[in-house]
Amino acid sequence: MKLRTIILFITISVAAFFTSCQNGEKKIKMSVINPTVYNFNFPFDSVRKVIISSLNYYKFKSSAEKEKKSNEFSSGTLFLETKNNAAFAEDFFKKAENKNDVYLHSYDVFPSAVYYSKDCATPLEFNAEYQIKLEKIRDTITKVSIITLNYKVITGYQRIPEPGMCGFWKPPIECDLPVTTVEEYELLLKIGQSLGVKNMPKIKIPAKICLTRKGKVI
Repeated sequence: MKLRTIILFITISVAAFFTSCQNGEKKIKMSVINPTVYNFNFPFDSVRKVIISSLNYYKFKSSAEKEKKSNEFSSGTLFLETKNNAAFAEDFFKKAENKNDVYLHSYDVFPSAVYYSKDCATPLEFNAEYQIKLEKIRDTITKVSIITLNYKVITGYQRIPEPGMCGFWKPPIECDLPVTTVEEYELLLKIGQSLGVKNMPKIKIPAKICLTRKGKVI
């Protein structure tokens, strides 16, 4: 029994080493940043209605381009929830300050427009949830903020398989890294496009950030 406990401890320690991410948020900065907040010259209810109709089942451009190139079904679809239809985000909407917000989540991953593997050619994948906060500034002006939650970049996979529900699998190495602001502003642009806004600035793509599987910048 004692030997079995020791082996289990060693296995867990080795797995933790291989799945650890050695980078920190303060070590990485984007070369350019995009807005994550925008004031739309439309009433609150109109903006909220457009968000609900245009962002459910939304795919980021990076996901859509990957799908087009591979000619296969691509992951990375966003699902939208409000207080009236909350399932995944039920606890989120229990907070009074979130009652008018919109929540986006996905069960899949998205290819990053900025973070790449160490070959600087293959986009790394990430997962995130997004809170869309709406604030009435005036009767005809609504402030929309895109707040990113639980942002994780997958820099690689554990080399030692672990047992899972459907056999052995290699858990991902997930890094807490700074958001790129690309996806956040893309959501704002989609809202603006759906509202018919013509003068929003173009999106800026930061320079590539290439990472080792442990999350170190190359």
